[in-house]
Amino acid sequence: MIQTRILTFAATTVLAGASLAPTSALAQIVGNDVITALNNQLSYQGAAITGGDIATSGDTIVITNATMSVTGEDGAFPIEELTLEGVQPDSDGGYTVAKAIIPPFEVSDSGTTATIGGITVTDYKIAAPDETDVVVRSGLFRTMTMGPIAVSEDGQQGFTAAGVAVEVGEYQPGQPWASSFVLSDFAVDTTVVGDPQSRQTMAALGYESLTGDITGSASWDAASGMMSAQDFMISVDDAASIGLDFSLGGYTAELVAAMQQINATAESEQAAGMAMLGLMQQIEIAGAAITVTDASLTNKLLEFFGTQQGTNADGMRAFAKGMLPLGLAQLQSPEFAAKATAAIGSFLDNPGKLVVEAKPAQPIPAMQLAAPLMSGNPALLIQALALDIRAE
Repeated sequence: MIQTRILTFAATTVLAGASLAPTSALAQIVGNDVITALNNQLSYQGAAITGGDIATSGDTIVITNATMSVTGEDGAFPIEELTLEGVQPDSDGGYTVAKAIIPPFEVSDSGTTATIGGITVTDYKIAAPDETDVVVRSGLFRTMTMGPIAVSEDGQQGFTAAGVAVEVGEYQPGQPWASSFVLSDFAVDTTVVGDPQSRQTMAALGYESLTGDITGSASWDAASGMMSAQDFMISVDDAASIGLDFSLGGYTAELVAAMQQINATAESEQAAGMAMLGLMQQIEIAGAAITVTDASLTNKLLEFFGTQQGTNADGMRAFAKGMLPLGLAQLQSPEFAAKATAAIGSFLDNPGKLVVEAKPAQPIPAMQLAAPLMSGNPALLIQALALDIRAE
């Protein structure tokens, strides 16, 4: 997928873009050790950058015409130009790059082209080759900005965004570590995206263009193994927003180290995936919540489907509420079905917020949910996760 490749390019290529042959001019500035350290760090991300030309001036390095490969991805991604400013050795044997810059570029795949208006990363840390801290050797940085962004398919532009900004808090070993991101001012042209039927539906709803933002924050406590995401929010103007919060246990430094080792040694994406699946057995679900906040979409949908059924929004609302008990009975959990019927009915009457929350008394190993999922009895999953639903 072109989106996956763009994110991989941004998160791995930019942050690690100096990994070239040790005969390069980079060794004249910071020595051959930086190449060894950087190659070692890249291996934990399953990536490698090769080839290219290097021009140096003081502590600034300009790399041109290099390529990057990622385990599991077909082919290599070209890096036409990457500038590293303020490259300095650190006392621990690693290096710090004050700023890494990629100028505007394009990535194309199967008729889809993404145009990126440049990427800048600040305070990127290249760990020493013998670094054992899994966070440090993952490639620490303070900020990353990318954009503006435009994606077109077969010459028709369907998506734009002002850009992406990521901010990472200062890392202190043994302390919780936080980060946040925003994809700002996105716009989706629904007159060119999707199949003809979906385009017609979006036009009928009055959404020839969808605009909004995506935001979120996360924190990780390596000591306790608790990882949480807060306020991951997709907000669409004059429509609705969907928010996600979750907490996972068992995400320890040892787990991350094992994942890094898999990336460094796996010969294929399939092999890495199977190994990762085994590691996921120690992940626990401590809690999660999905929140839908209406901003006019609900009534528009009721009016749209009501018109198709020969009625209006009020008629469709009454019909939907009447069908709720029948549909929710398939969950085989009368108590939850009653809660859901009341909550969804209230939301339809007065669209505001609808919250579905999993709040088990104790964290549940993720693999323990396999049996309820495969049982064909949704009530077992509802009970295991202690699911709740409410309208606000």
